[in-house]
Formats: sequence, structure tokens, C-alpha cells
Amino acid sequence: MTTWTTRRADIRDELQETTAGFWSQAELLRYAMRGYNRLHAALKVEETATLTLVAGTEHYALPADFYLARRVEIQQVAGSSTAWIKLNPLALDHRRPSDPLVTATLTAQPEGFFVFENRLYFVPIPDAAYSGTLYYYKYPAALVNDSDPLVYPEGIDSVRFDEAFDWYVIAMALRKRQDPAYTTYLADFAALIQVLEGVAAERGASTPLLVSDDWTE
Repeated sequence: MTTWTTRRADIRDELQETTAGFWSQAELLRYAMRGYNRLHAALKVEETATLTLVAGTEHYALPADFYLARRVEIQQVAGSSTAWIKLNPLALDHRRPSDPLVTATLTAQPEGFFVFENRLYFVPIPDAAYSGTLYYYKYPAALVNDSDPLVYPEGIDSVRFDEAFDWYVIAMALRKRQDPAYTTYLADFAALIQVLEGVAAERGASTPLLVSDDWTE
């Protein structure tokens, strides 16, 4: 585990700051959060949130750290049995707020969902109370205090993550100084993100079972 203090010290050392305070603490933190968010968005850190659907309520607030929806399920209750139903990802154009034949609000068991203006919409509008689960990719918590630790995506090597994090901040800092070396750091950051994305894509993949038949006659 590494903290923002540690990363900032390494970054300043790499920058070889000739004028003390040329980059303020707040300025470096601003660059850091941009890079931190970009890394987490690219590597898709997963999270879940419990949903409580209300009859007649079409949309619901998203979690504060929401980045991208991965999957939505609702619980269907039939007598004494329950089943989790996956909803289809839709778009705003699929919204059906009313029935044109009866000019009334159209409610039924939701079949799909979409995200609009930081809200989660259900299609059709729920006709009853449902329990649900939102699976989503999230942004990291903001680095506020010097002692705040960096959070690493599952399965991602912390050393490589730290390198990418540092390179982005250094690139932005050098760009302010109009140092052309910033392009090298930015290119290295982009290349390392591609490598880490490949690692993230394989996260959770099953390893093929290799059967060795060493029986002899």
C-alpha cells in the first residue's frame, strides 16, 4: 500500500524541481486525481449497490462513485419462490412513460434500464415494489489527506499502477513548464494503460483444465 504523500514525493523527485513551489500541492493533487480517475475508469473497478424499486417511480439516484453500469437485476417473487431477473440495457429512445391508447402511465414488471442525467431509469415503470441489484464500475474515492492510500483494482500489480499514476502527473506538470519531455511520459502512461487493460480483461477468467493421462499398459 502506498499513500499520496509517498507518490507525491517520488513525483517531485522525478520532476527535479529547480524552483521550490513551482508546482503547488493542490496543483499536483489536481493532476493526480485526473490520472487516478482515468486509471480506474480504464481498469473497471467493480462494485454493487442494492436497489429498492417503488411502484410508479421511474428513476432512481445513482451511487456517488458510479462510472458505468455493468448489469441490473430485479427480484421476481411468485408465491413462495423468488428468482433474479436480468434486465436488458436500453437507451433513452426506449423509454415508455405512458400508453398512447389509454393516455395513462404504463407500469409493469421492468424489462430494461438505461442511465440518463445521473439517474437509473426502468422500462416499463415499475408496477410494484421490487428489490434489485446494480452492478457497476466505479470511480475511486478522492485523495483528500496526505495519508490517504491509493486503491488498486483487483488483480493489478501495485508497482505498475504506481508507475502509470506517477507518469500521468509528471506529464501534466511538465506540460505546465512547457517541457517537451511531457509527451514521453504521456506516451509511456498510455502504453502502460494498454498493458494493464489486458491484465484487467483476463481478471476472473477460468484457467483451462489440463488432463494428464499418464496411465500405462
